[in-house]
Amino acid sequence: MIDNIYEISSIGQMQAGKDRAVYVFHTDMLGASKRHIGVLQLGKYLYPELFGDIDVESYAREYFEKWLGAEYQGIWFYSAQDVQ
Repeated sequence: MIDNIYEISSIGQMQAGKDRAVYVFHTDMLGASKRHIGVLQLGKYLYPELFGDIDVESYAREYFEKWLGAEYQGIWFYSAQDVQ
């Protein structure tokens, strides 16, 4: 998926693309009822030294399983730096 984004857009030409400082979020994690979880993950990506102790997956899992009564599964956020 990330390779496709680099191919079909100008992201690969930008400095963030060259540094692989690109983060992909499912829209529900930054713009809906789960915004607070997405903001925590974005903070963790951008400032890992400040947010390193926050377990974003546990917040997401609790939201899905406790509050929605649904299984937590899938990929909701992704860092291009995770793939070299």
